[in-house]
Amino acid sequence: MGSVTTIILSALLPVVLVATLFYFLDRNPEPLKEILRAFGVGILSVVFTIALGLVLRSAMEIDGTFISSLVNSFWNAALVEEISKYSVFMLFIYRRKHFDEWYDGILYGITVGLGFAFVENILYFSQLFSDYGWSIIVTRNIFSMPVHALIGGIMGFFIGWAKFSKKSTFSVAYLWLALLVPIGIHGFFNFFLMYRESQLAILSFILSISLWFVVLKLKRASQLEKMR
Repeated sequence: MGSVTTIILSALLPVVLVATLFYFLDRNPEPLKEILRAFGVGILSVVFTIALGLVLRSAMEIDGTFISSLVNSFWNAALVEEISKYSVFMLFIYRRKHFDEWYDGILYGITVGLGFAFVENILYFSQLFSDYGWSIIVTRNIFSMPVHALIGGIMGFFIGWAKFSKKSTFSVAYLWLALLVPIGIHGFFNFFLMYRESQLAILSFILSISLWFVVLKLKRASQLEKMR
């Protein structure tokens, strides 16, 4: 690819667009420094992913068969990456004083996802541009990057529900959902792409589009005080 600057800008532009959209959907906007901090936490989650991957990842070769696609999609990718993002959210964001509304969970979750996707995209663009050209940038920026962000929003929705719910007895269940639901969505998204013996890629496209509607609906729900 032309330059490091081009790679970084190609990865950063969609991050700014998605973050800006959800930032302005907040009725009580968070301090910009907190958004940038959450983005940095998302970048940090990559380190967690690498460390966790050394312990958990299977050495199974990616060959497009059903079993290898299943293992690589759910175990090597979804499980490791979502545990990492969940961990940094709980460690570095959950108890922040500015995390004081349910919707904040969605916003911070999206931003953490964007931080992770930013680093991942830089790696993909650097390694694959020579083979796939601008198609790898367009494809990942339109589909894969927003999926990371939107899954992070779903994670943050459940974390916010756990933090602000008046029914504290369900808080632990919400925190489990904050981890398990993203793992499931992420795993299926990857599986539809990896399993090459069937025409499932279209389902990844449908899933990525559906996530926009789901997260926007969760956004509305999180801003209804009566549902807290």
